[in-house]
Amino acid sequence: MREEIGEADRFCAGSLVTTDKYMFQRFLMQFLRGLTMPAIEVGRICVKLTGRETGKKCVIVDVIDKSFVLVTGPKTVTGIKRRRANINHVEPLQDKIDVKRGASDEEVAEALKATGKLEEMAQKAKPALSPV
Repeated sequence: MREEIGEADRFCAGSLVTTDKYMFQRFLMQFLRGLTMPAIEVGRICVKLTGRETGKKCVIVDVIDKSFVLVTGPKTVTGIKRRRANINHVEPLQDKIDVKRGASDEEVAEALKATGKLEEMAQKAKPALSPV
């Protein structure tokens, strides 16, 4: 049987094993983090995983549907303007601030200042998970 497998088949089989190994590692990491992973909810502080804003922190202002959330930096603090983001592209952190749904950038900035997280939000963070 080994003689029948061509060079291209060996390459594909090897890449499948590598892909399966990667998927297993990712699943295991998400599972272990899932034991203590915070929920996607209004006021949750997150780290952006993709795009030019990678590593910057933001706050969830609204949950649009099961796939998208409305996030803001606010722009004056972190440089992230208010926009829709896929939940697969943000990593929720343990921190949460008290803001109402649809809060303005000024209200979010005041809540961050009240909790003492204003300076912490301005620093970039290294995401623990990479996007799918």
